[in-house]
Amino acid sequence: MESEKFLINQESKEKIKEYSLSVTLTRHGVKEGMDSGLSEEGKIETRDYYMDVYRGVPIDEGVEREVVSSSKDRAIETADIYQKTLTMMHGTKQVLPKIDDRLGESNAANFAEQQPEKERENWFKNWLESAEGKNAVRGFVEWLLENIHNQQKNGGKKDIDAFSHAPLMAGFIIELEKRLGINILTTKGSGDTYSRKNLAGYDSKMGNLTNINILTSSENPDSINLIYAGKTYKIPIEILRGIMI
Repeated sequence: MESEKFLINQESKEKIKEYSLSVTLTRHGVKEGMDSGLSEEGKIETRDYYMDVYRGVPIDEGVEREVVSSSKDRAIETADIYQKTLTMMHGTKQVLPKIDDRLGESNAANFAEQQPEKERENWFKNWLESAEGKNAVRGFVEWLLENIHNQQKNGGKKDIDAFSHAPLMAGFIIELEKRLGINILTTKGSGDTYSRKNLAGYDSKMGNLTNINILTSSENPDSINLIYAGKTYKIPIEILRGIMI
């Protein structure tokens, strides 16, 4: 896909509709094994997590809602528990979830298993640098730009709850770090390595049920606000388009 597909020229900016888009990208709950569905513990933790998050929080039924998941069982199950918990707590109408493998991790589990023994610890770094990892990140950015473009075209308010995986989420942020010259997920001067243990493991910076919030609106159509770990980063849309090249 060419990044120009989502380019809005100056003339069309003047005609842009009022819109806002909020994307909450969430890592699935605790899984049973390397490439399996949620464990029983994971199902309970996911339900409890959403009960805590949405207790006493009003839900605006006037905002269009969309739920999207990768095709992996653990992501689909997390999305299902999320919706059922909202319904139980607030009576929120469930929406039919969409499946989009641009939210997937491009068989990262198989990639890890195929690494030589001495490279197992570094499989995440190797995956990020591989064509498979780079294509996974590009696929997610394509999905994001596509949704931003559609919201600009259609107008209105929309919330998307997207359920994904640590390698993709960490890979997306690390790609932004490289292009912006800043630290978001990694820590400056800490000697962080791009290892799964540090950045995408069970108790890592991208642990289970960690989320990234992405906000954009007609007030600032040339950028997104990325919120991670309580901090907000302004990302030019051009940076996203650059990832597609």
